[in-house]
Amino acid sequence: MEYKLDRAMAMTAFFLQKGGGEMNDIKLAKLQYLAERASLITLAERLTGDDLVSLEHGPCLSRTVNLETQKTPNANWRRHFGFRPHSPAQGTDNTVTLEKGMDIHEVLSEAEIEILEALWRKFGKMDKWAIKRWCHNNCKEYKEVGADNSAPIQLIDVLLAEGWDQPKAEAHLRDIEYYDSVSEQYGLKEGLA
Repeated sequence: MEYKLDRAMAMTAFFLQKGGGEMNDIKLAKLQYLAERASLITLAERLTGDDLVSLEHGPCLSRTVNLETQKTPNANWRRHFGFRPHSPAQGTDNTVTLEKGMDIHEVLSEAEIEILEALWRKFGKMDKWAIKRWCHNNCKEYKEVGADNSAPIQLIDVLLAEGWDQPKAEAHLRDIEYYDSVSEQYGLKEGLA
């Protein structure tokens, strides 16, 4: 599946709106990863199509994190989101800010929005270290890596980490590939969710 920038932006806008317009980048990255993961498991659909990776501070969505931290420039992303780097002098964290809101209902299905709502209810009050610990302890597909390193997370590993057996996981991934191809072929903005 190709990366769906509009869907990554809608998901990011949702979490930033819920967080009062800004959020620590570690916490946001965990919420985004958990949303992609939940969509994969419950809807048999990739929310953004982003690459899943293990980084020092836990699992995340590779392209989305690079957009947030402005390692990958994108004018559309920058119209909607800003980034304030960590400042030791001011005692501030890396922070992603919402610069311009968007109507997420134009991009995401109701089922996808419900996943985001459920994740916010469960994790919204956690700070960056609590959600990081939760992901390290509960996302068994995550592999510890050192600073400035990354390791890919395979979709099948997410399902196996959830206790699925190999044949069921493989069948689920085949369904996702089929839905993705139909969605892309017919230009369905909400997939089949």
